[in-house]
Amino acid sequence: MFLSALYFMSVWGAVFTDSEPTDTEVEVITYNTEYALGSEIVMTCKITALDTVSGVRWIKDGADFREQGEFAAGQSSPFQSIVTFTAAAEDAGTYNCEATLGTAAPFTTETALIDVSLTILAAEMTPAEETVYLQIGETLPLACTFKNLATYMLTITWLRDPSESGSCTPAGEVEPATETGKCKVVSMYNTDVDDTVVSRPNLQASSDPAVSNTYSCKGVYNNIANNKEVITSAARNVVVRGFTIQPTSLSLGVGDDAAFTCETVGESEPTAVWLLDSVPQASSLFSSVYTPSTRATKSVLSLVSVTKQRSAVVCRMTYPGEGGEINSQPATLSVYSIGFVTSPQDRAFDKGESYEMTCSLRTEPGIV
Repeated sequence: MFLSALYFMSVWGAVFTDSEPTDTEVEVITYNTEYALGSEIVMTCKITALDTVSGVRWIKDGADFREQGEFAAGQSSPFQSIVTFTAAAEDAGTYNCEATLGTAAPFTTETALIDVSLTILAAEMTPAEETVYLQIGETLPLACTFKNLATYMLTITWLRDPSESGSCTPAGEVEPATETGKCKVVSMYNTDVDDTVVSRPNLQASSDPAVSNTYSCKGVYNNIANNKEVITSAARNVVVRGFTIQPTSLSLGVGDDAAFTCETVGESEPTAVWLLDSVPQASSLFSSVYTPSTRATKSVLSLVSVTKQRSAVVCRMTYPGEGGEINSQPATLSVYSIGFVTSPQDRAFDKGESYEMTCSLRTEPGIV
């Protein structure tokens, strides 16, 4: 916690009566004023008093933060009240403590004259959902917000699967940005009045298995004294699903065999089903194969000796989790037949006589 040169902050307060200090002093002690999200914060209220301290009231931003009752019997001056808590974003603020003196009414109170202000260094990731599901071709806007820069320089790196050292970034723009290999990195001193820097890359969903992954961003705060603090955002899981092969429409004759193929990618093996005119087909009519290395599932529907004039064919894959059912674009199965509408008739002809014969082909609708 910026402890390369550990410093100790002690804030003293004194209460004056007729311009003369009393025998009571109250101070708030903390070893740091800047904490990373999730780190441990320890603050001490130290009271030096001739009287007995019967209670301590901790104050944050002018309101009650925490209250400690009577001290253990036998405790002597200086009295101490210690609070320990895990840093959350809402813990940033101004702290003070107030001591209650005496064991019987009338009580007196003493408060530290100088406040302690704590800053929580944090990275906020959007979208807010822990897991985001995308279809192939969709774009996911990502954003990582770093706050409380003050006079620190910030370097931001986007990480993809933090377990892979050096693996980083979705493609997209980081403003301002320089490109290092496949990493988008921004290094700058903050100049915003609200001490905020936002990095905004876009993630393009594709059939590449690596796109379905865990994404986070890392910020390194670095001040003039070369004190550093590394802040990593919460991770977001991105799951890409979609069809890489769509079934193709077919035109066949009566009695021909038909085969339709579809292929999808997703986070795991889905359940496949084929539909003809919205009616699920028996599992014996199709086969499916899942390849873990590419996360691809290929399914083939086989129809023997087709007869129906026209059918809408859809491949449906169902993955576990939210929005797991995806459907292919519908393909069309058209079946045609050929036959004589007017048949020639048998008869005898006189020499030189002309005769007209008609033969017509019959096809199903939509077949020329």
